[in-house]
Amino acid sequence: MTALDLVRIMRANLKLLALAALIGTLLAAGYTLTRPTLYSASSTAQVIAGNSIDANSAVLSQQLSTGRAGYYAQLASSSGVANRIAEESKGSLRAGEFSVVGASSEGSATLTLTASAATPAKAQRAADLARTALADEAKYLETVGTEAKTSVYRVFPLTAAARPSAPSSPNWMRNLMAGAAIGLLAGIVLVVLRKQLDSRIRHTSEVEKLTGSGVLGVIPKAPTLQSRRRGGLGELGTTAEAFRMLRTNLRYISTERPPRSLVITSAMQSEGKSTVAANLARVLSAAGQSVVLVDTDLRRPTVHETFDLENLVGLTEVLTGQAPLASAIQQGDHKNLAVITSGRVPPNPSELLGSRRMSAVIEALGEEYFVVLDAPPLLPVTDAGLLAVAADGAAVVYQHGRTHREQVGLCAKILEQVGAHYYGSILNMTPPKQMGSTIYGYGAGNYGGATYGYGYGSSEDPSAATAPTPSPEVRDLTLTEGRSSADLPGKEDAARLRQPAPQAPTPPEPATAVRAPSAPSRAGASEASGPNVAPHGRQSGEAPSPQGPRTRRARRRADLGE
Repeated sequence: MTALDLVRIMRANLKLLALAALIGTLLAAGYTLTRPTLYSASSTAQVIAGNSIDANSAVLSQQLSTGRAGYYAQLASSSGVANRIAEESKGSLRAGEFSVVGASSEGSATLTLTASAATPAKAQRAADLARTALADEAKYLETVGTEAKTSVYRVFPLTAAARPSAPSSPNWMRNLMAGAAIGLLAGIVLVVLRKQLDSRIRHTSEVEKLTGSGVLGVIPKAPTLQSRRRGGLGELGTTAEAFRMLRTNLRYISTERPPRSLVITSAMQSEGKSTVAANLARVLSAAGQSVVLVDTDLRRPTVHETFDLENLVGLTEVLTGQAPLASAIQQGDHKNLAVITSGRVPPNPSELLGSRRMSAVIEALGEEYFVVLDAPPLLPVTDAGLLAVAADGAAVVYQHGRTHREQVGLCAKILEQVGAHYYGSILNMTPPKQMGSTIYGYGAGNYGGATYGYGYGSSEDPSAATAPTPSPEVRDLTLTEGRSSADLPGKEDAARLRQPAPQAPTPPEPATAVRAPSAPSRAGASEASGPNVAPHGRQSGEAPSPQGPRTRRARRRADLGE
């Protein structure tokens, strides 16, 4: 992860980081409230070693004093010094009511003695007494166990302590800033760990890397797509442009062999594949293309509910030979959109969808329509893989922030194993505020049938023994037998385009035809033909030939022999 990635992650999680900093600040404030109020006062003392009789003695004394100052600084906070301060205060200070800390600068023999107490007076008194108490304690330690009554090292007071005017502890500003910094740091660690450990799909680059195919579209999440109609033309709202972009990408996905049939499936249930299939069919039909939407989800069909259609005769009846294909086609909610519902739910959908008759149905529909097949999810059952082989290819819908990387990779592997063409992926239900980061970046799952709780289980149906079998006959799968293809549902625009252009009316002949002098033979032939022969070799009253010239300029050029 680069520094730029870290900045993008922080930008994408600003609210969480702000919350973490706020929590850190509140915790620091709570901690500060529990701390006692203390005042601090400081005095100074000088450590001297020996006598400075001459220059050499002075240099040696300075070196010894400097080395001893560090030891005496630590000695200042000892209990011996505290007890001497309490004794010298004559009862005004007690051990435990104050604390003394010594400090020395590098290369200096000067000591700074800081005393802290609950009141300014006690702090000042303890700091002043600390100088003599430290000198007495140092002398005692230097001479204890010896007959000497004096020590080479001595501590001389320098400056007295001043009475503090404000408490030194607790330091609110320092504590609050430290709490905010710690909270912010904890928040950054949290979001980075979440990013690294989160295996759900949130960016198109992740999908492209896992599948080796491009992303055909990114569909934002919208309330209109969650209604019973799953959107609809004029009701797509902010998602309309996303579906148009999906339509455009499908048109140019293969210029040499553009698809005529496309399977829309998903990794798992409830990822929006039926919604995407329905609205993709709608926007394709709105562009003037004849489209048929086929509900091949024979386990949990929804297309008939989306378009409010009857589901008595559908794909199941066509595959079992109980109904002709043309009778199963119904008109959708657009003049160029036809719909084939699922029909009744069979106990053996995989056998029906994988039959030779299903392939023939797709081929027959592809002669007149662009075929969109709403297929079951790819991971729990095998239906979508079978359909993807029969059709030209498949596009897989993944839900933003829900589908895991392992599931995406497994979908691509399944389609590759069955030999189906993977046209691309569709990232669905993307939060509108995350559309930019989803497309441009920031900056294992359970695949079992048991999780597909509404009907895509892997257990065998008890009625499978009496289940209908696919019909072996495919010659009856025709859409134009006994009628024109213009009479099919969803073919209104196509029928209008196939009508011949209206013939332009022939302008009336001029009263006197003007003959060019360069074509006397034509004029003579016209005169010799008699009064019943019309110009240009037509009998009087005969309709003009559709192949003849239709404008005055064209007739004149024909008369001149050009």
